[in-house]
Amino acid sequence: MYFYLLHVEEETNSSINLFGYKLRTSMPTTKNVEALPCKINVSNIFSPYLLYSSDKDYLKGLMKCLSEKEIVYSVNKKTKKNFFYKGYPQDLPLICLEISGKDNKALKASEINNIQYLDKLLVPNRNKNKSQNDESENTQNLRGLATELKIKEFSSPIEQFIISNRIKGPSILHITNFDETTTGKYFVKDLQDIKFIKNDELPFIKIAYLVVNINNFDVSSFSIQIHDTKTNTEKLISGVVKTSYDKLNSCLQDECFVLYRNSNELISHLNSIINLEKPSFLIYHNIPAKNLKMLNLAGIITCDLYMNVQEIIRGRTFSLQEICETINCEIKIDKSMIKETIEKIFYSGKKSNHDKLKNFGYINDDKALKHSRNNFIDSKISDNQRSDPGLQNHNENQEDKHDNNKQIFKNIDFGGKEIEKTKTDFYTTNLIQAYKKEMEPLIMLFHNIRLLRLAFEKLNILELSKQLTEISGNLLIKTMHNARAERNEYLLLHECYEKNYLFPPNIKDFKERTYSGGLVLQPVVGFHENLILLLDFSSLYPSIIQEHNICFSTIGLFDDESSCNFKEKNQEELKIFFTDLENKYKNQMNSEKTTTSENNNLSARNLSKLEIVDMMGFLPRILYNLVSRRRAVKDLMKSTADKQQLMLLETRQKALKLTANSIYGCLGANFSRFCNFTMASYITYKGRELLKETKEIAENLLKMKVIYGDTDSIMIDTMLPGLNSNYKEAIKMSVDLKNKINSRFNLSKLK
Repeated sequence: MYFYLLHVEEETNSSINLFGYKLRTSMPTTKNVEALPCKINVSNIFSPYLLYSSDKDYLKGLMKCLSEKEIVYSVNKKTKKNFFYKGYPQDLPLICLEISGKDNKALKASEINNIQYLDKLLVPNRNKNKSQNDESENTQNLRGLATELKIKEFSSPIEQFIISNRIKGPSILHITNFDETTTGKYFVKDLQDIKFIKNDELPFIKIAYLVVNINNFDVSSFSIQIHDTKTNTEKLISGVVKTSYDKLNSCLQDECFVLYRNSNELISHLNSIINLEKPSFLIYHNIPAKNLKMLNLAGIITCDLYMNVQEIIRGRTFSLQEICETINCEIKIDKSMIKETIEKIFYSGKKSNHDKLKNFGYINDDKALKHSRNNFIDSKISDNQRSDPGLQNHNENQEDKHDNNKQIFKNIDFGGKEIEKTKTDFYTTNLIQAYKKEMEPLIMLFHNIRLLRLAFEKLNILELSKQLTEISGNLLIKTMHNARAERNEYLLLHECYEKNYLFPPNIKDFKERTYSGGLVLQPVVGFHENLILLLDFSSLYPSIIQEHNICFSTIGLFDDESSCNFKEKNQEELKIFFTDLENKYKNQMNSEKTTTSENNNLSARNLSKLEIVDMMGFLPRILYNLVSRRRAVKDLMKSTADKQQLMLLETRQKALKLTANSIYGCLGANFSRFCNFTMASYITYKGRELLKETKEIAENLLKMKVIYGDTDSIMIDTMLPGLNSNYKEAIKMSVDLKNKINSRFNLSKLK
């Protein structure tokens, strides 16, 4: 069968669950997906072990030992490039051991996937009743052999599934052998039965938007909107805990809000809604982890908008209001919205609890406002006035002194000439005054649902996340939570697997070391009346990585974990340190008499682009390909007239840019498998040197004055008065400076 893969979750250390859609026909396209999502369980996923021993007889002894224990296995020899294991050859001959979990009934999955158990397996325990002389010849032979290096190739079944199948993002898979139960469950018992076919557009799906109010660490109310992209329809469901809104309990419209006795009952019903609607995506904003864990979200791709947008927009608090203001799509709480919300909240009729739960609180937008509702609302206002004398006078100048909320209704005038003074408007105005404090959180639910969906759609987060995932080859859910470190890690793992390189050890507890970041030049404070140039280096750190061929296979080979913090060295010490580092690298390359693609520094050489690419290490080559692909997409955009296609291309080029600019970050992150502090500090060192060199050329050769600089940008006083007549001369000076800097490099460009 063909299957559209959306999401993967780990079940055990040897099994995973695939979530997506089964295709109706044998045509591999998302237009043929079934209406409801389904799950496929994949078991018997066991990582190969890569073993290295300098003893030539080790393989023979290993095979005899495994045969003695009646273990089903396969063994073959591989040679992989090694840049991450010090003290071993770069071309490392390895024994690849694969133990079959499906056929080894005596072994548990946890044992096969445990490298410590493998040690015991390969060196059997002695029988206490037998002397060493009584041991079998095979056991004695194996005991005398040394396994110098044991590597579990993949760190998890998800990693093995994605990397070994070369899966990059939501895609169509071909499953050749599977079992199906009468209840519609699917099981695959061999990873080799799954093949990647292609990436394809997302099928029609359901997207859920969830907003909650928290009271004393518990959810006191919620609103969830289900958007069906196939029918382009929405359902809005809301719920409130009774004790949270005592004043409103008697007049909350049951058709809009489901009333609950406590927060646990509310969460239980919310889980029922999610299970019934089966959304593929759940979008929310900054819901506490404690409350989120109470939801049954198995198989659902979640997106925390608070985390996601931090990579694509600038902000301070990243609240929903700030996000919408930043992207110029803020929805203000106006009088029409409050009137609409009040009509949803207050209703004269009461449904039975059975009908209420049956309908899950769906809003019936077609139901007209009944005339009897006015009488009902009027009585509620009167009752509230009698019980609270402070609310009897609804003078516009009188404020509720006990209202500690944000006073979101303060500036809304319902009595102005622009509003038709109907009886409904009168009731609306009085309801706001009577229930102002209690209604604000409820109205904010509807308001925030609108903001949440608007921001998610306007920022095109779903398509952007899909594009980022297709580039990096990680899980879509991780991209939507802005897990950049994991995204970069998978991008590099795919490249290593493709090039037959050993993966770095999966150790994420490196000792933290500090190093200096970008250079900040002291600003010249004051009001500048001369013409000022603002120039910056395009993608500075990615350009430096390419320019100086900084890779795990070059400078990265000399990473010294015992060296002191780079931040503690002054600039002269750093210069000596990195000059010595470069000399070590050059001397090793000269001693090996090699001119291979990964052993040349590209800086300040007059080379063609093909020569540059051929000489790059794999990290600079990844960046070069990303930059080249982005340039090709931007060229394609110039010749595209179709608006929808243009939007897709814009998203693609943005995803390529974000990926290229974020790769540097994994080098200095001590939780990343690809952490290399020497490479990270060397890159920032080269960036500081480049900014200082630009300053010297501007001031010494062109007689200008630098007034500020920060990491990759510089502000320069041209010394020309701020007159229109001097504008062309200032432009000419900027071109001269750019040419002098850019002529020194192949890839680092000042713009």
